[in-house]
Amino acid sequence: MKHNTESAYVWDFGSFAFDRSINILDYYKNAEFVLAMRGHGQIVPIGLNVPVISLENHDKNIGLMRKLNLEYYNVNILEKELSVKIIEKVDHI
Repeated sequence: MKHNTESAYVWDFGSFAFDRSINILDYYKNAEFVLAMRGHGQIVPIGLNVPVISLENHDKNIGLMRKLNLEYYNVNILEKELSVKIIEKVDHI
């Protein structure tokens, strides 16, 4: 399947994290899905009912996804075919 990367937007959270003039929740609310490596990056969109693909780099990442029965959307960052696994999850969303 060919993916349309022209319509994709990657939000660099670090550039907005401490900007009080921006409502960060609006970014999450309007996202089709979120790729997250941090706990709050998972928790906020899940709380807003936005799909999350968890990039597991810590036991907490997979632990949360398992607890919520979302383990399918977890990808270990050490996967040999990481990009293929991520695209598989995006396609499923």
